Amino acid sequence: MTLLLVCLTISVLLCGCTGGGQSPAFAEGEIYCCGGPEVFLVNVEQARRDPQTRIWSWRAEDSPQIAPQHRAWFRAMDECKPVRGGSAVLVSSSSGGAVALIRRADKKCLFYAGGRNAHSAELIGADLVAGAFSFRSDQLRLYRLKGRVLAARPAWSMKLSGAHGVVWDRQRQVLWALGGSELLKLKVRRGDEPSAEVLKRWKLPAGGGHDLFPLDEKHLVVTVNTSVYQFDVESEAFAPMAGLAGKRAVKSVGRHPTAGQIIYTQGEHIFTNKVRRLGGTALVLPPKDLYKARWNAPNPFS
Repeated sequence: MTLLLVCLTISVLLCGCTGGGQSPAFAEGEIYCCGGPEVFLVNVEQARRDPQTRIWSWRAEDSPQIAPQHRAWFRAMDECKPVRGGSAVLVSSSSGGAVALIRRADKKCLFYAGGRNAHSAELIGADLVAGAFSFRSDQLRLYRLKGRVLAARPAWSMKLSGAHGVVWDRQRQVLWALGGSELLKLKVRRGDEPSAEVLKRWKLPAGGGHDLFPLDEKHLVVTVNTSVYQFDVESEAFAPMAGLAGKRAVKSVGRHPTAGQIIYTQGEHIFTNKVRRLGGTALVLPPKDLYKARWNAPNPFS
């Protein structure tokens, strides 16, 4: 009996199961969506049959760790990145303004910080969170993931006009950051006093930098007001992205790392109710204030 219990315990630890529910994990046919006060996860095939169906959803009031007076910070969600092997999701909100790390299994908030016009966030290893805060903040910030992690204060910041995107490149050990008119590559210094140094800057092909996300192992997607580009991190060159070049108001783009399918959201008077698929039919979802969509899959830079 003792041996059986030990084997069962090891099995649970290896599969990451959590209390009788489905194990939070990356899944090929699942998409995180955000907009309005909600972040939610759908299975593509289930959602085609019933657009109201949800695998998982989160609002600020679901996490008692977020102080009641701070829940209004999360009323306009604009980022939803699955992280930590799919066991957590990193979110941000522009209206009110905040970033947060939410554990999927029980919706516990592991970290949050306020800031006007938060537009994206990124984990840097196990000890730091980077955040991009756009107009009226215009900053790139670093936060510690230890000590006071609820209503956290930045450990470091720098001015970045129109800051909209951040991506940690684990292979190259650099942080990519997107502003309204430029793309930056930074070296992050860890320790008790974290900081970052700008290694290089590139002017964007057009104004209005918005989404920054890995496309594959050597390319970043960069969206601007009037088009979509890919940036080769080795040759350091921008090129129009096939199939999306010339599309306006694209809020998010993502390529599934194994299936290869590219999804994107395109604003219709800012928001939309569609997750579009390049070369395929759109997934129509309520509500009509959808902003970004991300595959529930590891990004190629992580």
